[in-house]
Formats: sequence, structure tokens, C-alpha cells
Amino acid sequence: MSSNIGNVTYPDTVPGQGNLVFEASFESGNLGRVDKVSCSEYDLFIRPDTLNNKYRVWFYFECKNATENQRIIFNIVNFSKQRTLFEMGIAAPVVKSNAQNSWYCVLRKDEKL
Repeated sequence: MSSNIGNVTYPDTVPGQGNLVFEASFESGNLGRVDKVSCSEYDLFIRPDTLNNKYRVWFYFECKNATENQRIIFNIVNFSKQRTLFEMGIAAPVVKSNAQNSWYCVLRKDEKL
């Protein structure tokens, strides 16, 4: 059994540990669709900005049920801009986990703050 919000389906029960669950049914959440590419890679499609359907320049969603040290690749495939600060290495995604009660930047292995 599952529930639908927009075009994203959410399971009613939590799957086994390591099987990711995505959520964006909260204020400003803008994840529209998730395609699983492999067991560790996901293509994410974000919904357009509220006042302009042409723009998709930010993302805000929740991902749960990962295991400790699980390597996951998120590909945000429908950004409006071809060259973003993320691609140029100028900005890094900011995340918050239940284990850490504060926000922090996610860096690539070769990056340092």
C-alpha cells in the first residue's frame, strides 16, 4: 500500500534498512520524481518554482532509511541552468541528519572547506 502526493508515491510502511525513502510533502519541498538508476544511484527531478514554471534552480527534500556509511549518488537532472555553483565547485549541498542536530555542507572527497 502507498499514498500519492503529486506524482511521487510514498510507501505506507518503511522498507528494509538501506532502501531509501524520499519525502517532499512539506512546505517548500520540491521533489517531483525519483528514478532508481542502480542500488546506489538515483535520478531526481525537481518541481518548478512556484511563480515561474521555467525555473528549477534549487532543491529541498528529505531522504530517509540510509545505513551508516552507505554511498549514494543523487543526480538532479532537470536544473534550469546548465552551469551551476554546484557544478563549478563553488557551492556544496547543505544537509541535516538525525544523528547531527545541525546543518552541514556535503563536500566531494577532493574538496575542503
